[in-house]
Amino acid sequence: MLPRILYQLHGLDYKEKESEVCSKSQPSIVANLKQFIRKKVESRVLNSLPARIVVFSKYAKSLLFEEKINNSQLVAPGFGFIENGKSSVAEKKVRNSIVISSRIEPRKGVSDFFTKVLPLISSDLLASTDVIVLSNFYKNIHLDSFFEAISANLCDNIQLIHNPSEKKRNQVIRDSSLVVLPSLNLETYGFSAQESLLSGIPVVAYKHCSYPEFIPDEMLATNEKEFAIKIELILKNSQFYRKLSLKAGKQLRKKLSWKKYFNTLHKLI
Repeated sequence: MLPRILYQLHGLDYKEKESEVCSKSQPSIVANLKQFIRKKVESRVLNSLPARIVVFSKYAKSLLFEEKINNSQLVAPGFGFIENGKSSVAEKKVRNSIVISSRIEPRKGVSDFFTKVLPLISSDLLASTDVIVLSNFYKNIHLDSFFEAISANLCDNIQLIHNPSEKKRNQVIRDSSLVVLPSLNLETYGFSAQESLLSGIPVVAYKHCSYPEFIPDEMLATNEKEFAIKIELILKNSQFYRKLSLKAGKQLRKKLSWKKYFNTLHKLI
């Protein structure tokens, strides 16, 4: 299976010209993407390995070819991008998906998840699993640590969905196998945990996270090894954990009135 990294960039005004979008988007995002993609493609071509990097973006062509990356020089067979919802790499398989979801993506949590948790998960299981990061983290951290972390692990398919719309974010969560909250202390855990459990999606988090009372004990971990074990158990027995999540969601609804629930969410955002 070929390594593949996918990026989805959202939150830009698509009505503007592509050149204007590129120039107005966050410089660190564009610069890091260009540098990272270029290095990835170059290294794989030099080693005669086909590249499997897919960029989800309305301005994917501009972002890449602006750097003079072209089919004859740097882009190996299998390289593709997605425009207007259509992929140049046709591949559709039933896969698991792990979503890292939060309003604010902390540097250490993401880095530790990729470098300390994922390596503990069975490689056979990861071969059929997508890891999707939902984040707005150009507002909070530099992308370098994220790129370094994902470069170091053997996960087959990593997707970074930058600044997704609420509709896109909810859709990704509903379609996922589980949502992970890898940081030790994050106020938005309460929001992500409730949102996921109410949709019947299992959540894995640390026991000493914020608002652990929203998450069943079967989904709480005390260390990285236990975190990885919880993920494996959920991926291998998804029906059981979905039922457990739905049950937790129903209890949550009974515990909180809708008014109190939305007030709680409002405070957590």
